[in-house]
Amino acid sequence: MENPTVNINNIAELNSVIEKAGKETLLIIDFWAPWCQPCKSLGPVLEAAVKKHVPKVQLVKIDIDQNKSLAAQFKIQSIPAVKFVLDGKIVADFVGAQPASIIEQYISKLLPEAVEEQNKLKLAEDELKAGNYKKAEEIFSEVLLNDPESSEAHLGLTKCYFVNKDVEKAREHFEKINDPKFLKEKEDLENLIFILEECEKSSGKDITAKKAMENPADLEANFKWACCLATDGDYTAAFEALLTIISRDRKFRKDSPRKILISLFNLLGDKNPLVTEYRQRLAKTLYI
Repeated sequence: MENPTVNINNIAELNSVIEKAGKETLLIIDFWAPWCQPCKSLGPVLEAAVKKHVPKVQLVKIDIDQNKSLAAQFKIQSIPAVKFVLDGKIVADFVGAQPASIIEQYISKLLPEAVEEQNKLKLAEDELKAGNYKKAEEIFSEVLLNDPESSEAHLGLTKCYFVNKDVEKAREHFEKINDPKFLKEKEDLENLIFILEECEKSSGKDITAKKAMENPADLEANFKWACCLATDGDYTAAFEALLTIISRDRKFRKDSPRKILISLFNLLGDKNPLVTEYRQRLAKTLYI
């Protein structure tokens, strides 16, 4: 990149800059004017932010007094107005002066590699919801190669290893989910890991099934069996067993059966017909 900051004087120049940037460079287009005081405070902040990320980011400055047609084309109504452009598309924007911390947040989310990572995470999540756990595991692991601290990837792998019944790896990735925005998801994952550990401690599905069959009224035996059923991927039977426990004793194990049921629903996703059916049945069980 010849210059981290470029002044644009016409549409041809802007098109040339956008074409050169392509998918490799994030453009920050700053619409400003010499008489605009907030523009004067924002300009240096943008320039400093761009310098930190050269050559991945370039600042494009457009004086609206000198480029009225460009301002009209971008529907600029007040300044400073900033547009973030990647691969010829506006991917974010804001109006008004912003502090350096906010600018940095925009850039970190919109850098080409960040966008690529988000695309991979979405693909992995789609594979996960479709039940393609091996493929999801591969994609999440690929994300971690470039971003070892990705909480989203660690979260996804925790789910994958739950399905694979690998409690050690599930716990390992669970412990690396550090982003506070995933607090609710971590509660679900804690329940899933508990299911694995409970089944392991109870000697597996065959033993727990035998005890539950011999003692149908024994909620503890049925609970352990339900955990093993879920561990084995037999969600229909697990849901039935958990619902039975809830209907008999709402407070059993401090409401653990309901909490586990919800966490399993969240693992499978709302589009799963099994989840739709058993959410309705759970609601009826709780409120009738």
